[in-house]
Amino acid sequence: MYPLLNKSEENFQAAFLLINDKKLFAPSIHCSYYGCIQHMLHIIYSISGAYNLSENDAPRQIEKELGESDSNGYHHKVVNKIRDEFQKINQHKKGFDFRRKILDIKNVRVDADYLPKQIDEPMSNNTLNRALEIRKILQDSFKV
Repeated sequence: MYPLLNKSEENFQAAFLLINDKKLFAPSIHCSYYGCIQHMLHIIYSISGAYNLSENDAPRQIEKELGESDSNGYHHKVVNKIRDEFQKINQHKKGFDFRRKILDIKNVRVDADYLPKQIDEPMSNNTLNRALEIRKILQDSFKV
């Protein structure tokens, strides 16, 4: 299995276990979100051929794929790159749906990680379910 795809799956499993076994809701949201980010990075690595490069060259290739730095941060560039890939394969509606869902999860992750907001079980389950929907959209659209 590809390393980023493996990390992604581990984060989805961790989110499930944190919710259902440990009742640790805030960190489960973090895992759900990062499972999506790592799956997106797997797609970018696959499409760009970066998996075939050395450990030193691969990150430089990804930076080239993502483009110039901007004030919105690395994850924003990753999301935009995947949105662009949806456009390349003429799946505009799926791309729109993907972007809306990932930004929703990102906002919940910010609440869970940085704000004094109570994170409960329904919110954690909802976030994991949305993350799994995103994974399904990505898997159906990008066969990598």
